Amino acid sequence: MDRREVLKTSALMLGYAITAGTAAAVLNGCKADRALDWTPTYLDVDKALMVGDIAELIIPKTDTPGAKEAKVDRFIDAMLGAWKPADREKFIIGLDGFNTKSEKQFKRSFTKCTPEQQTQIMDVMVQESKGKGDHIFRSVRELTVLGYCSSEEGATTLLTYDPVPGPYKGCIDFSEVGATYAL
Repeated sequence: MDRREVLKTSALMLGYAITAGTAAAVLNGCKADRALDWTPTYLDVDKALMVGDIAELIIPKTDTPGAKEAKVDRFIDAMLGAWKPADREKFIIGLDGFNTKSEKQFKRSFTKCTPEQQTQIMDVMVQESKGKGDHIFRSVRELTVLGYCSSEEGATTLLTYDPVPGPYKGCIDFSEVGATYAL
């Protein structure tokens, strides 16, 4: 049974007509709306979506929040503001490498690829980055990890979170604390 038959049968069984828009979406296998719910400052919308997809591939959602949930894409956009304009431009141009590889291999942009296709492109970028200190994948990975670990989601679910200032205890036994803390 194909999708059209399933659609017709389910519409008859449920006793109502499916709108043309819904039917077209089901038959075309549409993707969810990829609009951003924030406005990037330094990245354009496509690059912001790409950074979000790359970050999510690096730190996917499992039993802990993923990079998108931690808003790592927003963090990376904000970090670009602290960079020298030449370094920022180099990073933004470097992101085109993901699109170049996806266009060559899959005839579509990185953000339009399936997650499996994006993973294949990421694998190629990881291999290219080995032994190269100045590669776009290394930059994105470093910013993703930094953004995730400094986010509320990363700090509270991945790392041990000890809010400061905590309750003051002037003199305590080291065995009670169990570790030496910085700051």
